[in-house]
Amino acid sequence: MSDDDKPTPPAGGDKTFTQADLDRLIAERLKREREKYADYDELKQRAQAADQAADSSKTELQKLTARVEAAEKKAAASELKALKSEIAQAKGLTPSQARRLQGSTREELEADADDLLEAFGGSKKDEPKDTDKETEGDGKKDEPDERTEASPFGRPKERLVPGAAPEAKPEEPNDDLADAVLKRTRGL
Repeated sequence: MSDDDKPTPPAGGDKTFTQADLDRLIAERLKREREKYADYDELKQRAQAADQAADSSKTELQKLTARVEAAEKKAAASELKALKSEIAQAKGLTPSQARRLQGSTREELEADADDLLEAFGGSKKDEPKDTDKETEGDGKKDEPDERTEASPFGRPKERLVPGAAPEAKPEEPNDDLADAVLKRTRGL
């Protein structure tokens, strides 16, 4: 820009521009910015071409090797899941406890299952049950009630049946009570 093109500042020190001056300044700025990124599309095409060349240069053997490695990882994960399930069932763990098992070998998983059972207060299957305790009065051993079943944690789970207990005798109907109710309702 030459000195003649510049507007002269007013006496107050503030520059004033005409609309033509502003349009010219903005156009110059846009031109400089566009020149910076003029080769962007060309660079983008070169990068895509390089990616395609790298993919096509990969040999068939490399592709097959990658597929085999992925299949082996999937098989190992399936085997570990099956082993966890087997150990959980053998130890009497619930499904939510089985998901928490940690380890990669049978020994590690069994040790973790034992730790889980101990932490949650469960009993192992080979431990004796609480049914060997003697009762207080008659000297007989406690036998499990047919209405209960043992849970894996040693506490019985009741199976409740509706109605009265089979040992209870049904009450005889009270005719006096029925007569009193009838007299009351008729008297009202």
